[in-house]
Formats: sequence, C-alpha cells, structure tokens
Amino acid sequence: MFAYELQDRIEAADRQVNVFVCHPGASNTSLIRDNANLATRLSWAVMVKTGMAQTAEKGAYPEVMCATEETLRQRAYHGPTGLMNFGGPVGECELGAFVLEKSLMTRLWQVSEKATQLSWPI
Repeated sequence: MFAYELQDRIEAADRQVNVFVCHPGASNTSLIRDNANLATRLSWAVMVKTGMAQTAEKGAYPEVMCATEETLRQRAYHGPTGLMNFGGPVGECELGAFVLEKSLMTRLWQVSEKATQLSWPI
C-alpha cells in the first residue's frame, strides 16, 4: 500500500520515476533461519524440507524482473505465481482491491511519517 501511495505521489508531482512492487516468495535464505523465533524457524524448516520453499536464487527473480523489464505494469504485484505465491513461475500476482483503497494508502503514508518522524516531500 505504501508503494502504491508513492506511485500516486510521484505521478502527481509529474516525476519520471517508476515504482514496482515485488516479492521473493518463500525463499530459502538465512533471514528466517537466523532471525525468527523458534516456532517460525521450525515451521520454516518443514517448508524447506518438503520443497515448499524455493532457492534464494529463484527468490531474486522477481526483483531482477522489476529492475530490468520495460513492459511491466506499475499498479501490480510481481512475484512467484504458484501455490500461495511461495514459488513457481514469476509473473503478476493477484492484488486484492483493498490494497488500492486510496484512503488507506494515504493513512498508511501519514502514520509512517509520524512513526519515523520523517517527511518525504516529492
């Protein structure tokens, strides 16, 4: 939601910047293995052992795609399109309509500015 509000603000300021939203899916990196609580680490270990988690390399594909593809839609969500978006072919994922609700996007931006004590004029 924050990224979509950023898109709106950049467009309103007539800036030539693209903002893409992407996710790596369930990628087997050290992030969860080393930093999560015990319950999360255990469930993650099961996902890795059963093949539900993909490699870190495959997890990087959506980010590379968003950085290099010239025909992607900005008002979209890019990542693995398989079961629960954990893995699979990379493409445009389903985006819930509530994510683009303008009042919520704006409110999240305002709350973020207040929480960080930073203002991001564009």
